[in-house]
Amino acid sequence: MIGQKEPQPAELRIIECVDRGLSALGEGVKTATLWHIEHTHKVRLERVVEEPDRFVDALDQMFGGASRVIISLILDEIKKTFGKVVDEDFVKTVKELTLRGSAMFLEVGA
Repeated sequence: MIGQKEPQPAELRIIECVDRGLSALGEGVKTATLWHIEHTHKVRLERVVEEPDRFVDALDQMFGGASRVIISLILDEIKKTFGKVVDEDFVKTVKELTLRGSAMFLEVGA
């Protein structure tokens, strides 16, 4: 990938959380949602970490107020993976987790 940096471990885990959160809607809905976001808003799943605000805007345009439920599902996956969320705001959480990187992982039982 010329001109693009390789995702770091924390970024990859965030992408996996987004994928799992969207999977709660069903595979067909997830696939259609990701296709629409990629083709209409030019945000690929792999770039959600770099453009979380555009991803949220795309969900808002697609689902209206229901997008909050989808973001909540994704934040639940982030909580399971990282042990906590920085903020109930998806964009702030993603930015903070990528700034802190893998250091955000909490030890089991901590």
